[in-house]
Amino acid sequence: MDYLVRQARESDTAELTDIFNAYAETWATFFDKPISEENFRNMQQEAEGYPFLVAEQQGRPVGFGLLRPFHFSPLMRRAAMTSYFLHPEQRGRGLGSLLLVALEQAGAKMGVDNLVAPIVSHNAESLAFHERRGFQRCGLVDPAGSKFGQDFSVVFMQKAITNAVE
Repeated sequence: MDYLVRQARESDTAELTDIFNAYAETWATFFDKPISEENFRNMQQEAEGYPFLVAEQQGRPVGFGLLRPFHFSPLMRRAAMTSYFLHPEQRGRGLGSLLLVALEQAGAKMGVDNLVAPIVSHNAESLAFHERRGFQRCGLVDPAGSKFGQDFSVVFMQKAITNAVE
């Protein structure tokens, strides 16, 4: 099935919050319960000035991806943090890769040449996804937090995207 990738709009907030919240009780997020639309808007604000993309299918959002500053200093705009979430029914269909490529291209156009993905250490699926797409482990915070009564680390993975612009 074909997807349309476009910039996120305010009108997407409820559906994107639902997509994000589908993962709240998994190792895919740094939250242990669903977040409010207001909290989701805060995440959108963190990405202000960076690509915040929505994948749409038949007129409905089915996933999103965003870049956000790696650091608040403008001297570090060459690196950006990544996040992407798909409607659970859309997993395994190439949509994550499609969003990642679109983020790489959009980031490269604004001068970003390194993507950094912070991943919960227990999220083996995300670690494997990033490794298959050229990310390399570049750091670890151990432990970083606790979820479901277990400590977790955050694995930082990095990918150079210097050739991402079409």
